[in-house]
Amino acid sequence: MTLKIGVPSKGRLMEQTFHWFGSRGVIMRQTGAEREYAGSVDGITGVELVLLSAGEIPRELATGRIHLGVTGSDLVRDRLVDWADQVAELAPLGFGQADLIIAVPNA
Repeated sequence: MTLKIGVPSKGRLMEQTFHWFGSRGVIMRQTGAEREYAGSVDGITGVELVLLSAGEIPRELATGRIHLGVTGSDLVRDRLVDWADQVAELAPLGFGQADLIIAVPNA
């Protein structure tokens, strides 16, 4: 099985997400052209980086198309009805204008 991680696809949120993971030893990179929404995690097999708009990440988590996502807690609450039944917040990240979190779908 491949672990799919959804992260913001552009700008400062993508850069800060890459930096947050990188400072913890998980190096993420965008692959291909700038408009290609794919990435990789250095040195870890079985992990796929999926670059999405921050607003798409809650829906992709809820449907199970990604297994872990970085997005704003406000987006999770605004975009998902009964959000607490669909995803679990794992950790606040401490950057971004909203409260950015790591979340996973509820099993």
